[in-house]
Amino acid sequence: MRQMLMSALLLCVIVIAGVMLFRSGQRPAERMLKVPFEQMGSVLARETLRAVPGNGRIAVVRYRLATSADNSVLGPAAETFLRAIRDDGRLKIAETVDDEYNPFEREAGWTNTMMESARFMDFVAKHHDVDAVVIVGGTPQLSAADAKRIPSPHPKIIAASVLTTPAKWLLADGVIASAIISRAKASEERTPPKSPQDWFDRRYEVVTAANAGELP
Repeated sequence: MRQMLMSALLLCVIVIAGVMLFRSGQRPAERMLKVPFEQMGSVLARETLRAVPGNGRIAVVRYRLATSADNSVLGPAAETFLRAIRDDGRLKIAETVDDEYNPFEREAGWTNTMMESARFMDFVAKHHDVDAVVIVGGTPQLSAADAKRIPSPHPKIIAASVLTTPAKWLLADGVIASAIISRAKASEERTPPKSPQDWFDRRYEVVTAANAGELP
């Protein structure tokens, strides 16, 4: 039920974003839903480039919505992120893997959010030599015991976690270095967004250990 509610809320955000962009006259109809999430990919790339030194290496987990034929939410975010990293040229992408997420099904062995925690830790262990593991979509709900099993030192974990919100302590303790999450309270600004970044700032925020304490 919780996952169905989260999916419904996400769908509402997408529809509202599309309506606002249509009213602002910024993009044709076929681009309405893509623009905000392309900006999310740009912000994720910016955070990754900020966190990882030049000539570093990253591994990417890219979620696909099993219930969406065109993956209009995560597709543009992932594509924009990967393009921005490649265009910048400073970081090498060691591997990109796709993981399917179905918010309406909870199969045996899965958490109530995203990738099974053990499988995620295996991915981190496999790529222990990269500078960062970047997640486009959401983060698994790791327990304290899970976190202790992650190799130390481990790559920085950076996420656009819009389908799930990581536990506060994962950010405060630095297990997750940086995450883009939905704001607990959206902006009350009623005028149409003036830019994709404006849209992003009204609905999302970047959280690190420095400001994790401000989360509810």
